[in-house]
Amino acid sequence: MDDLPRRATAFAGVFWLETMSWSRGRRRVLIFLGVLLILGVAFLGISHIWAPDPPSGEYEAALKAISDARESGAKAFVSKPFAEAMRLADESFREWKSQNTRWPLFRNYTHARELAVKARQMAEEAAVKSKSARHDMKWSLQNSLDSLRRAVDRFDQHYSDLPLEKTVFRNLTNSRINLTEAQKAYKRGDLHLARQKFTESRRFLQTASGKATTQMIHYFSDFHKWKSTYDKAVQWSASHKAAAIVVDKMAHRCFLLKNGKLKKEFVAELGPRWLGNKARKGDKATPEGWYQVTKLKGKGHSRYHKALLINYPNDEDKERFREAKRKGLLPGNAEIGGLIEIHGEGGKGYDWTNGCVALSNEDMDYLYRQVAVGTPVVIVGSLDPPAEYQRFLPE
Repeated sequence: MDDLPRRATAFAGVFWLETMSWSRGRRRVLIFLGVLLILGVAFLGISHIWAPDPPSGEYEAALKAISDARESGAKAFVSKPFAEAMRLADESFREWKSQNTRWPLFRNYTHARELAVKARQMAEEAAVKSKSARHDMKWSLQNSLDSLRRAVDRFDQHYSDLPLEKTVFRNLTNSRINLTEAQKAYKRGDLHLARQKFTESRRFLQTASGKATTQMIHYFSDFHKWKSTYDKAVQWSASHKAAAIVVDKMAHRCFLLKNGKLKKEFVAELGPRWLGNKARKGDKATPEGWYQVTKLKGKGHSRYHKALLINYPNDEDKERFREAKRKGLLPGNAEIGGLIEIHGEGGKGYDWTNGCVALSNEDMDYLYRQVAVGTPVVIVGSLDPPAEYQRFLPE
């Protein structure tokens, strides 16, 4: 379009020379037409010269601002202002294109230019807000990740050694996996993925904690009964001036009482499903209740160095077993079990028995010398629950 006036002027010059050889009448007509042509060309040139400038500079500035805002994460952090900047830029371009369809002297790019300027301003504001929001989110997310890591560590501290339901530890594992992925995403700057993984990790931990709490509440519902049974054992030992054995399953300790006072303490290992009372044969749970030594098995008479056989199941165990069957809590072919002992071969560092209480051979030798047939054996869930378990106690 910029070469049109020049080409038209050249054409008019050639046309003028050609007409010089024609007749006077024809020349006048043609000269008139030539003058009109020259005037038209001149008008066309003036139209292009005086036509308003398009808003290309403002539009390009808007596009650059939008690009910068996108790089700052505005689309994710401040989506509405960013989307508005995009809309204004698109509207500016459509208005520019619409004005280009008009005669140059009648074009008006004012609105298109205003839209482009607004788009740039909106994009610049979105970039500033995005950087601020990203900074705030990064700080908040770091604190949240640190807090969640501490919560997972606390859960491990409180529950990792307890034989809780498998679903508890499945949820805990999922929490750890998502927390690790959240921390990796955070380090590479993908804050939104980090927040998503953090949320999933927290949800899994809350589920694990809820299930663990429910199981612990149920377990500690017998706490007052345990304390009463223990107090009864102390009184019996004091009044009979004799030995009594107390096993604290939560503490994994076996206590020897003599004349109502603590004489010796041993580390005890239990059945792997010790959290809860023994319900049936084969459940690998250590029973709870008041028992007595019924037989002393010396070396050569026990596969576990030495052993003290107790009278499990007692009458209370048998009644509880029958009631569980009546309620359908146990299958019809379930057996109550027996042959529960305090025996040697302990010291493995984990719970491994079929429901018995295992001591090291050295400790078993000492305990064996202090007791006799008829010695009370009191097995309780916990005597003095740690502070972190106090919240599970019923009012």
